[in-house]
Amino acid sequence: MERYVVFVFILILMVSTPVVRPAAAAENIPQNVFNIEMMIQVDASGMAHFTIYAVLKDPYYRAYFSRLSANNTTRAESEFADFVRQLVYTNLKDDFNNKLAGQGLNSTIYLPAGGPVRVLKNWSAVVSFEMTNFLVGDNRTLRCPVYGPLDFLFKGHVFSYHWNRLTLILPKEYNIENLAPAPSQLTDHVAVWNGGDFLPLIQLTSGEVSVMKFLNETNKSITLVYNPAQGYLQFTATFAGANASDTVRTILLEAFKGTMHPVSMEGRIEGDRLVIVGVVHPQVKYSESLTEKRWEVLVKLPGSFNEITVQGGQYKLISPTMVLIRVTERRTTPYIYGALVLVAVLGAGVFLLRRRGKKGGGTEHPPEGSDEEVDLVPLEEDSGGE
Repeated sequence: MERYVVFVFILILMVSTPVVRPAAAAENIPQNVFNIEMMIQVDASGMAHFTIYAVLKDPYYRAYFSRLSANNTTRAESEFADFVRQLVYTNLKDDFNNKLAGQGLNSTIYLPAGGPVRVLKNWSAVVSFEMTNFLVGDNRTLRCPVYGPLDFLFKGHVFSYHWNRLTLILPKEYNIENLAPAPSQLTDHVAVWNGGDFLPLIQLTSGEVSVMKFLNETNKSITLVYNPAQGYLQFTATFAGANASDTVRTILLEAFKGTMHPVSMEGRIEGDRLVIVGVVHPQVKYSESLTEKRWEVLVKLPGSFNEITVQGGQYKLISPTMVLIRVTERRTTPYIYGALVLVAVLGAGVFLLRRRGKKGGGTEHPPEGSDEEVDLVPLEEDSGGE
């Protein structure tokens, strides 16, 4: 019984002793106390929300807490929460803040109302907290000032803060410029690493900066096709020569949407090309003559292009972003002949009416109210003999 009391006292003393980091560097031996899965979600302000799922795997401590729980569950869970707080939360917080202070920066930690640790079943726990200045920078770039191996202090030795899985969720308002080492998975601003002991190098750029860089590195071409029968214009814009990120694609789609107001549109990333295809109902001026129909289509583009192609018509560049398209359609031969015949008939009718009016100027008219017909006969000439 005395040995057990001494053991508990030593354990409590070890756990409750303030962490004093040795001057020596980490021994690069991974901690083997917990299985750790860490998720860090970062917003556009640079604040990070940490969620760490820790499962106690050391058999010695699992046996200790199980024995303690058999006699006093509340006490066992309380000591386990302190154990997790010291090793999982405090180690990470102190290491990050110490390295941050070395760069003249500081961070503020926000904890849930019940504290950072919530005990779960089977000697596992969830650690939650929020940290400012996880990413720092300006409106153009963001970076993580702390990266590289993390320390895990345990029993007076510095181990590496080994985790089984790290998931990093980055703000979609920024483009991922660099992540090092490269993640095992990267999809839609969610990066995943398996088996490590570090915070990765993180460099982000704002969407505007990323788009300008992308546009400067690509050849920009657009094809325009106006369909007079349907009254719509189809465009295909191609940006070739650089890899487009999801952020770049989203921003360029918004630019086309705001300028051209398409009824439908999609953007596809094809290797080092970004292709945007859409359909719009443009401003159209229609006119026609005896021989042709003409449509003048005014198209406003979201930016300038190196190459502009108009299929089925001609175009004039009014400005770097304004295109006037002319589409003509010749009338069919039967229509032209019919129109000519109609014009000829109308012309003949007008001519006859005018001629008849001229002839009727010297005739006599019957008295008003008389229904008697009057024959017009020429006057006979005097014979001179009678």
